[in-house]
Amino acid sequence: MRTTKSNAELNQSEFPLPTSEKWKPNLVVSTVTVYIVAAVGMGIYEYLKSYLFPQITSAESHTVTICLCASAAALGSYRIFTLDEHRNSDRVRREHEDRVAAEERLLQAHHTLEEKVSARTLEIRHTNAFLRSVIDTAPNLIFVKDGQGRFTLANRALADLYGTTVDDIVGKTDADLNDNSEEVDYFERIDREIIDNQSDMFIPEERVTDSHGNVHWLQTVKRALINDDGTSNQLLGIATDITEVKETVRALRDAESQYRSIFENASEGIFQTTPEGNYLRVNPELARIYGYDSPEDLIVNLIKIDSSLYVDPTRREVFVRTVVQDRSVTGFVSQVRRKDGSIIWISENARAALDANGKVLYFEGTVVDINDRRLAEDRVNALNDMLVASLLELQQAYDATIEGWSHFLDLRDKETEGHSRRVTELTVKLAQAFDLGEQKISEMRRGALLHDIGKMGIPDAILLKPGSLTEDEWKIMKLHPVYANELLSAIKFLQPSLEIPLCHHERWDGAGYPQGLTGDDIPISARLFAVVDVFDALTSDRPYRDGWPVDKVLSHIQTGSGTHFDPEVVDVFMRVIQEYLPHRDELRSAA
Repeated sequence: MRTTKSNAELNQSEFPLPTSEKWKPNLVVSTVTVYIVAAVGMGIYEYLKSYLFPQITSAESHTVTICLCASAAALGSYRIFTLDEHRNSDRVRREHEDRVAAEERLLQAHHTLEEKVSARTLEIRHTNAFLRSVIDTAPNLIFVKDGQGRFTLANRALADLYGTTVDDIVGKTDADLNDNSEEVDYFERIDREIIDNQSDMFIPEERVTDSHGNVHWLQTVKRALINDDGTSNQLLGIATDITEVKETVRALRDAESQYRSIFENASEGIFQTTPEGNYLRVNPELARIYGYDSPEDLIVNLIKIDSSLYVDPTRREVFVRTVVQDRSVTGFVSQVRRKDGSIIWISENARAALDANGKVLYFEGTVVDINDRRLAEDRVNALNDMLVASLLELQQAYDATIEGWSHFLDLRDKETEGHSRRVTELTVKLAQAFDLGEQKISEMRRGALLHDIGKMGIPDAILLKPGSLTEDEWKIMKLHPVYANELLSAIKFLQPSLEIPLCHHERWDGAGYPQGLTGDDIPISARLFAVVDVFDALTSDRPYRDGWPVDKVLSHIQTGSGTHFDPEVVDVFMRVIQEYLPHRDELRSAA
């Protein structure tokens, strides 16, 4: 870059002193200037001499005249020099400034050009890097070959196929990368043909062996690259590995063949029908089930399925509605009419085949002949109905027997007459409040009726004794739950009902008998019955005492909550008893 010079340097080099040649244009001006100055000076001299200094001598006058002339000459010379110098200095300075400005503009243009070239170079590098990234990340095999079969460009997918790198492939031929000479000869022949003919070629399938010896199938497009002069010495190739697709197609063909075999030989009827009720396709088994000679015979002759096939035409409507709404149906049982007019039971499983918009194209599914099974089920159901009726009769007989035993016990012990029926009724109501279930409540009902069955083993002298029992007599009386268990456990039907006869004298605090159980170890049925049993016993009259008032008995039960009785049972009992009391007198009268 050019540097700026100092004023001294500019005066010495850029602005040289004017030469005699530069004076000539100003000679006339200078001469005139001298004369004018001399004349003015002489006029001034004469004025001074005549008016101000009349005493000046002639010699002095001549001296003044000479000085004035010399001054005029000097002034003229200076004017000539100065005027020319200024003119030349301005022109040179302007030329210099113009030259410096031009140099600066040229330098700025050079810098701008360098910046544009640098930016464009960087842009091209980024574009090349992007294109290289696109080529390398593409799943296709991308390559360029020259006229000698050498790779001049390759992407990562091609490098991976041959187990090498992109840089290693460039400059090599198919023969350098592939040991299969047959494949190499094929590639060289096809490539030569494309370049020579300057043509394009689509190859649906071509085989190539990778570095591990595995065979790949490619679908390839190759195109000759044309130069500006119209010649061609390279080709571009883009190949897609269709090995998996080819294997999938083969697997689908195998599956189709296998499906066809299954379809033709299935033990179930297989069908496709339109939503309107016409068969599209059926297998031989379905034709056999419906009594037709062949699938073709069925399709041609069995039309309008709803009226021609189903005994109840509305079954087809239900079938279609269910499949359309739920997209499938399982175990759809109907009666159908065979070709010969006979009626059989079938079970259908089907699904709806839909198009891309969700519209039903057809139904497809299977049919099973369940006629023999359905007839057998009908026979079994009839037998079951008979058995249920017999069991019900037997159960009723058992219940009648149990009630007879209970009544016998009441008759034997006049003091407790009607007790068993009352406690049974109240126990059932309390069990219902606990939501124990129908089966459990039935078992508790039988247990309540038989709760004192063990007293059949107690001697009359003790059982019917009017006064207080002795300690030994109490020991014998406390054995009646054990006797009940021994008597009833041999009867399988009554085993679930043993909890009350065996445990209704157990106490929540463990002070009861015969096992001394505590808390939740006492069966729930016995815990419920214990409260009911005490309530009925205390409110009933005895030969040796009158029955207690209800309020006194309820207070006694509440006092025993947590010691004699389960606290939760006591709480529920207090609610249930309020509903029971209005009907208590009716029960006593019925008893």
